[in-house]
Amino acid sequence: MSIHTVDHAKVGQQVWRVVVWEATDSEVTHREVASAFYDARHTGIAKGFATTRLSKQWRPSDIEHSYWAEVLRGTYIEENLDGILDAHWEPDLDADQGKIGWHVMLMADGEIFWDAV
Repeated sequence: MSIHTVDHAKVGQQVWRVVVWEATDSEVTHREVASAFYDARHTGIAKGFATTRLSKQWRPSDIEHSYWAEVLRGTYIEENLDGILDAHWEPDLDADQGKIGWHVMLMADGEIFWDAV
């Protein structure tokens, strides 16, 4: 998963990418509900965005929809597209080649469950 930008000045910046997703029981696919980027120094703000957005989706009687989020740390990498310098976001990997961050689930009772990626 890479996110492209035309802002070459972002190369080397480390940021948290937060994406909130929704799916229904009748759908095979899912859709993005909200997303945001936060400087890597602002872990608490990134986690707060995920928690707040998921909490706003909860409806006690809604068993048809499911909501979850990914909070992943990544870095903008330089890319050369036909002579045009660009930057794209790639997730950072830990020593075991796993992504750095969390999967966040909105549970049926409205609780938010955090699990390391």
